[in-house]
Formats: sequence, C-alpha cells, structure tokens
Amino acid sequence: MGTLIHGLLEHAMSQKKATAEDLHGLGMWLTVEQPQLRQVLELAVKTVLYVSKSDFWDEAKRSDCSVEPPFAFAESFNAILTGVIDLLFGHEGRWQIIDYNTDIDSLNERFHTERSSRCMKGLVSIGIQDVTSAIQSARGV
Repeated sequence: MGTLIHGLLEHAMSQKKATAEDLHGLGMWLTVEQPQLRQVLELAVKTVLYVSKSDFWDEAKRSDCSVEPPFAFAESFNAILTGVIDLLFGHEGRWQIIDYNTDIDSLNERFHTERSSRCMKGLVSIGIQDVTSAIQSARGV
C-alpha cells in the first residue's frame, strides 16, 4: 500500500488541485498489476486527502517545490549513497525535506532515522547548510 500512497501523494503535490475522483482514477491505474490493492484504494485516497490538509503541504504548494528529486553523494571513497527525496521545498529561507513514511515499525524507523542522518550529513558536506528534515507519517485516517 505504501507505493500506492506515494504515487498518489506525488500526483497530488504536482497538480494544482487533485480531487478524490482524480486520485481514485490514478489509483485504479497504479493498481493494474496489483489488483488486490484496490480493496484499500479508498483508504489510500482518504489518507492523501488528509495529508494534503497539513501545514507542510500548504507551505510546499506555495513554494517552488520538487517532487521525487533523486540524490547521490559519496559517503566515503568507495560508498555512494543514492535515493529519492519524496518532497523538497524552500520555506522561510530553509530547505524542507519531507519523507512520507507508510510502513513505520521500530526496526524500519531505526533504519530510516540512520539513513536520514547519513543523507543529511551528505547534504551538508556538499554545501547545503540550511536543511530541515521532517518525517511525515502517511498512515490511514
């Protein structure tokens, strides 16, 4: 379900206005190869609509934001950390990094926190000094 919600969130952020009907239609397309997810499609749409009412969402919509930008940086001589940032936007002179988490459990949260910390260190190491990271839970309503 996490991939479905991420796809819907990406669409909702990149559109001027995403309605429940738009999101449902996209969700039907996103679940073509996983039709079992259609039984949770309404919950996924409600979750996205709920998240889209949050403060960070309004801030991102008002700014020049980037949805799903990739990143890569050298952690060491022989290790490159790569990934995708769910949402990146400027607010009040700072960069905001939003990572939608739909599958948080204690082990996954520890891994995510460690990876986020490594990512933040990498951004600072390449000269992006003023970064704020936020973890947004995109669980069901």
